[in-house]
Amino acid sequence: MRFELIFIEFVLFSMKPERVSLPVKRIGIIANSAWNILHFRSPLVEMWEATGMKIILLAPPVSEGFVLPPEWSERHWVWLSELTPYRSGPVSFLLGYRQLRRLLLELDLDQLYSFTVKPNILSSWASRGLRTIVVPTITGLGSVWIRGGWRRWLLMLLYRISLRSTEHVVFHNADDLDLFLKKKIILSHQSSVIPGSGVDTKYYFPRSKPAGSPFTVLYIGRWLIDNGLRELVQAASKVKMVHPNVHFLIIGNGSSPNSSTVREKEIQSWIAEGWVELMEEQVDIREWIALSDVVILPSWREGMPLSLLEAMSMERPVITTDVPGCRQLMEQDDVGWLIPVDDSAAIAAAIIEAIACSPDDRKKKGTLARELVRKKYAQEWIVREYNLLSQSFIVHV
Repeated sequence: MRFELIFIEFVLFSMKPERVSLPVKRIGIIANSAWNILHFRSPLVEMWEATGMKIILLAPPVSEGFVLPPEWSERHWVWLSELTPYRSGPVSFLLGYRQLRRLLLELDLDQLYSFTVKPNILSSWASRGLRTIVVPTITGLGSVWIRGGWRRWLLMLLYRISLRSTEHVVFHNADDLDLFLKKKIILSHQSSVIPGSGVDTKYYFPRSKPAGSPFTVLYIGRWLIDNGLRELVQAASKVKMVHPNVHFLIIGNGSSPNSSTVREKEIQSWIAEGWVELMEEQVDIREWIALSDVVILPSWREGMPLSLLEAMSMERPVITTDVPGCRQLMEQDDVGWLIPVDDSAAIAAAIIEAIACSPDDRKKKGTLARELVRKKYAQEWIVREYNLLSQSFIVHV
């Protein structure tokens, strides 16, 4: 009976609300983890705080072992237990809807910016009938889309139901936007592309590689099958047969509960074979980018890969796949190598070609890469676009 009442409550509030043009004073940012907000949304938080906005941050309770920095723990956080991405199914969504609905009624936000799948869907539903303007950002489609099947169908259905009532939907890349338009999930007038989370180009500044260090191929990211990690290790074995001194370094999180996470037994076999070196996440990734000659992400699909953008900002050429979110980085300038997806031979060939390049040629690619980041993906451009979007609702509602 409890869940029937929640469903009835959802249906009753599923009308499109009337909006009122008022000065924006209270902005919410919601994502599937506090880590996500801290690492990807902090420029938005700081920008809006600097303009005098009251910022409320909504996320699941922090996981064990993760500690917010002091300056972040003092901000206004609201913890939602049902927002975790690792609880799925209709019961979880209905409970999450009710929990978020009650909070939105209490918080009375002017605008709410949502990121990641579950917050995007729940925010759009829970805000119906309220004056809060919700702006979801599609940061990528993730493993559910890649794996296909009924889960992909359900994801698209949930997005179609939820997003039609929102004022605006932001996409990290044009391929995802085109997909949603083709499937009639959204309308063209309610969407735009803001390419990623933004890179602090002053923090990620060019640094020369130490003399005498081996040629290093660096991967930064979660240890996921969907990120092409298996193909990368297979490519490493091929490359080392020709260039045995090349160093392959994989840095990231190997403990994610994502269904695509590589199993510990397989990781240990990679280490035993000696093809690659694996390290957990590093506090300051810049020193490891500085040690690299090329940074690689052979992903099956992305939103807009921040790890590549940070490397490009430090003038490192990149190797990545011809898939949504990755191919966009290669469309304008010769900043690296674009390869087919799920192809270890192509990865190996690109790495061997990078090794054959002269240091001057790699430096040229790296210089073009930083110029591209500064022109299209710098933090100041990204936050400016979100701020312009926020202000546009005051004029056009």
